[in-house]
Amino acid sequence: MYYFFILPALFLYPLLTYKITREVWKKTKSKRFTIITLAVFLLIPTWDVVIGYGIFLYKWATWSGTKIYKTVEAEGMYFEGKFSKISDNGIVSADVYFRRGYLILETLIDTDWREYREKKIEPILYRCTYDSNGSHYYKYNFQRVKCLPIESPISKFKVVSTKSSCWITEDYTKIVSNIATGEVLGCARSVSIEYLVIAGVPFFNWLDWHDRLYFEMVSNNRAYSLEYEIIKPLINTK
Repeated sequence: MYYFFILPALFLYPLLTYKITREVWKKTKSKRFTIITLAVFLLIPTWDVVIGYGIFLYKWATWSGTKIYKTVEAEGMYFEGKFSKISDNGIVSADVYFRRGYLILETLIDTDWREYREKKIEPILYRCTYDSNGSHYYKYNFQRVKCLPIESPISKFKVVSTKSSCWITEDYTKIVSNIATGEVLGCARSVSIEYLVIAGVPFFNWLDWHDRLYFEMVSNNRAYSLEYEIIKPLINTK
């Protein structure tokens, strides 16, 4: 049904562009006005991409990057801005974290994703451990993650992730630091293309072309897993 309305528009739009551009030429006989008219109609369906790609490429060249000053070992780490969603199955993706060999996960939960409805909540600090005993049967790996609310973290290292948007780009920043001293162990920044819709405009979104065009449009993939390069799991804790 959705495409029933969209496809006629895709056929009519080039015809409308041609007719209006032709009328401008007939009335003005000006190449400049005709070219400007044509350019406007060509940009209407893609204005977000034209401007957004410019911002994306500029930030990729001048802002994005990774710096690692020091690597350490630890039982786990404390997160703000990552592992921050709780669902019906517990903290989202926590089991993936533990499969890397860490023993403790501490995180500030600020988003409730239960019942498939996402909403912001008052931040709650959780500490999680993982039951790696193979003799204990669990149908799903996420059931091995055990979490309880706590007052303050015991982890030595903190990972803070932040996001902000500019036009159709999303800026992602991650800083890994020592909680006690404030020493920064590493930082990374990445810019990616996100999807912008304002009241259904631009026309560019009609066929979901953005899902294919923007695939893997990320300037620095290392930023999303920087903490694992800096903080290695402390396997022998005795």
